[in-house]
Amino acid sequence: MKSFPRLTALVVPLLSLSLAVTACNEEDDGDDAAADVVNDVADVADVADTGVVTDTGLADTGPVDASDAAGACPATTPDFSAGCSTEGLSCGFGQECCCGQCYASTSCTCSDGQWACHATDACFIPACPDATDDATDADADADASAACETARDALAGTLYAKQQAFSVIVRLDHDTRAVLGYAIVAGAYAHVDESMARAAAQSATGFGSSGQNLAGADPADDWVFYESPGDFGGVGVVSAHSGLAVFGGGIVWSGAGDITHPASWSPASELASGCPASGGLGTTRGFDLVTGGALPAADVKAATDVVLTTAVPSAVWQGGYAFDAVVLRYPRTVGELDPTTAEWVVIVNGGWLE
Repeated sequence: MKSFPRLTALVVPLLSLSLAVTACNEEDDGDDAAADVVNDVADVADVADTGVVTDTGLADTGPVDASDAAGACPATTPDFSAGCSTEGLSCGFGQECCCGQCYASTSCTCSDGQWACHATDACFIPACPDATDDATDADADADASAACETARDALAGTLYAKQQAFSVIVRLDHDTRAVLGYAIVAGAYAHVDESMARAAAQSATGFGSSGQNLAGADPADDWVFYESPGDFGGVGVVSAHSGLAVFGGGIVWSGAGDITHPASWSPASELASGCPASGGLGTTRGFDLVTGGALPAADVKAATDVVLTTAVPSAVWQGGYAFDAVVLRYPRTVGELDPTTAEWVVIVNGGWLE
């Protein structure tokens, strides 16, 4: 026969406690109390005999698995070190609410076998509709807000697919400042000196090996190499955050120079318009490629104000930070400015913090 010294130690106090409670409660049925005690003793005996505790009232949640087994989202926010196997799987975690709606506070995407996560900042400086707006204005605001949110999420998904630095290059019409298109250049963080930046600019844009460095020694935002045109000239721009060429174009005497980098541009409609203010663009400055000098602050502000009404700033701040922005007045032609071909170019630099 088995001996249970620990069981005896448990049962004796339990019997004493149960009999004491029974004695104090005159309305308790003696037989029922005794039965309860017997049941308690039996339960304790089961624990001693099997090692299993039943009916504790606590759910067994099991271990937390940060993987994406069978394409399912993890139960909790995964660590950056957690692996995943379903490429492109996006999952939301947490919650933040504003303006009567709730959103995920963290978004994670499976990229190259690892989870890449970022804060959505869905309620960062929310622009809730004014209660005094009439129904028409409210509907228009709702449509614009929905378009901006869609554009923001799509752009942020591209910018933060990996932990990287990026530049969003936005082209504006010279006279109307309407958005003409945009492009993204992204890559790992890298510090480059002037000679390395010139080589990168020349390789990608066709300009930069010679000409004036408008940005100064070791700029924090972008290297800007300006080849003043006689008959032909141009500009090559390299991000100081990634060391990658982000813009380049020719400036010619007869006709109009071509943008040489980036080679392809996405439509302006993808950035939406009339979006509420969200964050900022960091430090800003500009260069006039007509004169080769600095742009007036008013021109810089006019160009960046347009970009601030698109989905660009909210997308940048959704997963990281806007570091800085550089504005270029790009004439394409030599001599008298032709506003039908000239453009403003706004280069917004951002990314994860290093």
